[in-house]
Formats: sequence, structure tokens, C-alpha cells
Amino acid sequence: MHSWLIPALGIFTEMQSGNRLPHALLVTAAAGLGGTDLAMEMARRFLCSGDRAEGCSCHSCSMFRVGGHPDLTLISGSQSGTIGIDEIRQGISAMEKTATNDHGKALMIPEADKMTEAAANALLKTLEEPPPESLIILTTGNQRNLLPTILSRTMKIPVPVPGMQELQAFVKEKTGRDQDFRAEIFLSGHSPLKAAEYAENGTGAKVRQALEQLNGVLAGSCSVPDLADFLLSELESRDLICSFFYGILRDALMLETGSRHEDLVFLGAYPDLAARVSELDPDSVLQGIKRLNDLKMVKSNQFSFVRSLQIASWIELLTGKN
Repeated sequence: MHSWLIPALGIFTEMQSGNRLPHALLVTAAAGLGGTDLAMEMARRFLCSGDRAEGCSCHSCSMFRVGGHPDLTLISGSQSGTIGIDEIRQGISAMEKTATNDHGKALMIPEADKMTEAAANALLKTLEEPPPESLIILTTGNQRNLLPTILSRTMKIPVPVPGMQELQAFVKEKTGRDQDFRAEIFLSGHSPLKAAEYAENGTGAKVRQALEQLNGVLAGSCSVPDLADFLLSELESRDLICSFFYGILRDALMLETGSRHEDLVFLGAYPDLAARVSELDPDSVLQGIKRLNDLKMVKSNQFSFVRSLQIASWIELLTGKN
């Protein structure tokens, strides 16, 4: 169990130990925090016929670990990316059957915000009159897309985003490398699992290469088109390219306020680049933010036609290298 999930699991454990578990829980966790893993552990402990410990080897936990527990129903979405009423009805029907292990029935709905309105309304009826000895666990990274009536009938267990120190420690342990991973953490939106992926698949290394090329642009040893081509060929994803620019803009604004280098996400490890960025025209930085927002608004199917021109234009605006 990841360290940042333990406090949320502790809330569940305390309620279970005191026989105060509600009939429905909503795990709120941003993407990449492992909300589904937490929900699965909650379901295992609910169905456990032993001591509920992590290493419990009771019959229920043994079945659970091989992925075939008959008293757990896991709902997955359709090919359209939504969770429809048929999936919800099948899950509810499974919950209404007699438990095989005499420890209740569990229904899990990952990414519950993808439920259609009809599916949510079907679930709502069960939330109002749940079967006995049952537990429904929903997870979401976007609770605003859930019906207010669903929210009001579930107990929320939030998973907070880990702090930078904890994130750094996790990625270092995951990769076995003792280095600064602030770039990967920022690119991932502070998602520990995504940050570790970026560290392992080389995305972070490519960003560092791009930063060195940006330093070259500002120093006059690298051209704007070369940097634009590198970003397009190596980062590829529009979101990653935009995050790269947002990180630089963030650091530029931080430098304006007199922040320390250790507070910067990209430029802290590049003092020469940080010094050059700190000398950029503040109006250029603000215009860079506006152009970057415009870039993010371009439709995906049009992005390939305009991105090279816009990225080069953005770099020229920011650096003054026309």
C-alpha cells in the first residue's frame, strides 16, 4: 500500500473496527494516486473472514488475491468510455444474490463519474435501499461530474496529493535512482505513479534535454526551429509540450517574486538558464501564458497542422529570438 493511501485506509479500518461502516463509500483521488488500489483493499478487508491484516491468508483473501472472489462485483465501462445502465443493473443484481462466504457482498465502481445519468439514477435507488450486509465503493477523480444525490448518499474518503518530499522519495525508491525528480513530478500533475512512469520511460530526460536547448537559444548557440523540432519529435504529446512551457513560465514568475532556486520545478538545476529566464521581459512572460492557453485550445485533429508554427512563435516571443 502506497504511503499516501494509508491515512485514507486508516479511516476505513477505524470505521470497520467500530462497526460503523456506511453502506456506500466514495473514494476521491486524482488520477495516478491509486484510488482503485485503495478501493480494492477496502473491498478485501470488508469480505475478509480472518484478521483483515495485509497478509491475511483466509479463504476469502486467498480468492480475492487470485482475482476471482464470487462476492465482489467490479464494474467496468463500455467501449464508449461510459458506464451504462446495463452495467449498473448487472452489478446491483449480483449484490442481491446470497453471499457465498457469509461476509456480505461488495460492489466496486471505479471512475464512477463516467456513469450516464440513467446509470446513476439506477444506482441511486440501491443507495437509498441497499441490500443487507453489502458495501458499495465508488472511486472518482472528478466528483463534480457525479449527481448531487449520489454525493449525498455516499461517505467521501479523500486521498490528498502527497507533498513534494514524499513524491521525491517515492520516485527515487521506484526507480532506484537518487536524483531530483521535480520535472517529472510537475509534468505528471503531482501524480506519483505517473511521475515514476515519466522517470522510467525517459520523458523526464527528454525535458532536461529541451531545457538545455532552451538555454542554448537564450545563449545564442541553438536555434528556435531546432528546439521546436526537438519538442515535437521527442515529447510529441501536446499536453507534455504545454506542461513544459507552463513549467518555465511558472519558474519565470517565481523568479520575479524572488523565490529560491530550490523552489523552482524546472530551472532549479540550471542556474545559468534560471539567470537568463529571470531577465526576460515580464510582458513577454504574460503574453507567453496567453499564447500557451491558445495552443491548448486547438482541437486535437488540427494540432498537427499548427503546432510547429505556434511553438516556434511562442519560443520567439518568450526569448526575443526572432
